Amino acid sequence: MVIAKSFKCLKEQVPIALEDAENELSLVMRRMLYDLLTEINALTLGIKSLTNDLEALCKQQPRYQALLAIPGFGPIVTTAFLSQVGSGEQFSNCRQLSAWCGLVPRQFS
Repeated sequence: MVIAKSFKCLKEQVPIALEDAENELSLVMRRMLYDLLTEINALTLGIKSLTNDLEALCKQQPRYQALLAIPGFGPIVTTAFLSQVGSGEQFSNCRQLSAWCGLVPRQFS
């Protein structure tokens, strides 16, 4: 049994392989693949639920809205960034914040 290296192909082809009684998969392997597919589906639903919660949080907070306007900042990156930076009062200027993020070299002046 060969499945392409993509998540989409895995989710499409494993159920087909499980239903095919003529392939040489043992009962143990069928059970293991079924359990793994069930776990993948549950994790996918959990990720979607958390993403929806983060999107709802981003819609409520003005600070989140400002970051969401930056290309590449989605709900996950925005909430992670704000959870680490907080109010940003620990930085005396934007250059220090950029250095903390690793976007610019450290200051040695």
